[in-house]
Amino acid sequence: MTRLGTLTGGDEVVDVTGFAIDHRKVARGTIFGAFNGARMNGEDFIADAIKAGAVAIVARPEAQVEGAVHLAADEPRQLFAQLAARFFAPFPDVAVAVTGTNGKTSTVELTRQLWHMAGHKAASIGTLGVTTAQDQVVTGLTTPDPVALQAAFAGFAQHGMQACAIEASSIGVA
Repeated sequence: MTRLGTLTGGDEVVDVTGFAIDHRKVARGTIFGAFNGARMNGEDFIADAIKAGAVAIVARPEAQVEGAVHLAADEPRQLFAQLAARFFAPFPDVAVAVTGTNGKTSTVELTRQLWHMAGHKAASIGTLGVTTAQDQVVTGLTTPDPVALQAAFAGFAQHGMQACAIEASSIGVA
C-alpha cells in the first residue's frame, strides 16, 4: 500500500492499493483511469468506480468527479501511466518494445531467448503470452493495458528478471 501523495508529490493522505482502467476491476483504494476510448468513454463510469472504492480518478480537467480526488490532466493516459509506474516499481533494468506490421512475435521471443542464452534472466510479453525460461502464461492480448503491463514488469523484477521484450501493437501503443 502506498500513500497517494507519495505518487503525486502532493499532500493527499489516502492509501492506494492498485490501479484500474475498467470500473469493474476497481476495489477499495484503487486509482481509476477514466479515458475516452474508440467505443467507450471511461468518464461515464467515474461514479461507479467511486462507489466501488476508487480513491482517485485520473481524467480530463472538465470531467465531473465527486467523492474522490480528481487528478486532472490534459493527457490523462500519460499521467495514469506515470503514477502506475511509481506504484509498481521497480522494473527490470532493460525493456525493449517491438512494433511493426510483421515479425513482432518472432523478434520478441528470439530476443528473450538470446538474453537467456547469454546468461540473463529475461521475459517476453506478446501474442504468445508472458514467457520466461521456466513458464508461459497465455494472456489473450498482444499488448496488455498499462496496469497489467506494469504489474508484470514489477513481478519480473521481484523474480530477478533483468530484461523484458514486449510486442507493442499499434492499438496497445495508442
